[in-house]
Amino acid sequence: MKLLELFDQAFPWKWNVQDEDFYQAEFVESKGIPIHVQFQVEDPHWEVDFTRDSGPADKTLGITGEGDALKIFATVADVVKSFVRKVLPEELYFTADEPSRQKMYQRALPRLAKFIGMTISTSGSLYGQRPERFTLKRIEK
Repeated sequence: MKLLELFDQAFPWKWNVQDEDFYQAEFVESKGIPIHVQFQVEDPHWEVDFTRDSGPADKTLGITGEGDALKIFATVADVVKSFVRKVLPEELYFTADEPSRQKMYQRALPRLAKFIGMTISTSGSLYGQRPERFTLKRIEK
């Protein structure tokens, strides 16, 4: 499967919250576990994260090794595209602690950024102790 085709393989999802400074979408992955995609404003930026809700005390942000990673990210990308059309943010950013998520973001986020009319930059220590930050910035027209 080509990476561009990946974005066509999303799970169905819906918006749960659409407030001025917080948005949340939800979908259910193939094992029936809910996943939340959240956008939190930190003027003038929006932080994007997604969590797997495996139970009342578990909101996992990191790589879980439970499969479906590509389809989950395709769904996250679909939610991001919808958010960008709706809110028109100046900047979005993702952070990644794990080398595997950093690699996934390195490969997928430039394509997503181009598709939604944004540029991408990175900061932090790639594959180091600190999380890598991937910033998508709207292209001025």
